[in-house]
Amino acid sequence: METITLASVQALAHLGQKMVLIERKLYVAGGGIRNENDAEHSFQLALLALGLVQTYSLPLDIGLVLQLCLVHDLVEIYAGDMPLHHATDEQRAQKQQREEAARQQLINEFPEWRELGDLITLYELRQVPEARFVNGLDKLIPVLNIQADNGRSWRDYGVTLEMIRNQK
Repeated sequence: METITLASVQALAHLGQKMVLIERKLYVAGGGIRNENDAEHSFQLALLALGLVQTYSLPLDIGLVLQLCLVHDLVEIYAGDMPLHHATDEQRAQKQQREEAARQQLINEFPEWRELGDLITLYELRQVPEARFVNGLDKLIPVLNIQADNGRSWRDYGVTLEMIRNQK
């Protein structure tokens, strides 16, 4: 077991703050004039997951679900967020490579928090029901937010229904 120091706690807290800097290609709903960030997205994902698992007594480990919600986009701190609507096959492959390199960077920079890398891998592999559930919600939330904002993000970024069908 690694010794957790105050410096490592501060570093993890700072990592979390970096999520605010990752801007998504999705406006804050309700006529917002700015794009949402990864921290807001991850919080919304966790909140919706919690509500659905508890309300419908879904047979999922809520602790694991919430952990996956919190870490699912951590790699974007180093890899950036890349909307896939306009992406080529090559760009999609590059995204996967960048995200794997980012996961390795997280593991290397935060050895005392190795569970982060393990959780990211668990999410990416989608071999457990909790990871598939979180991934499904991760794909649904932008659609709900865009619908709540009357499709503004899709219109402004030139996203078509065919692009959505091809991505999901």
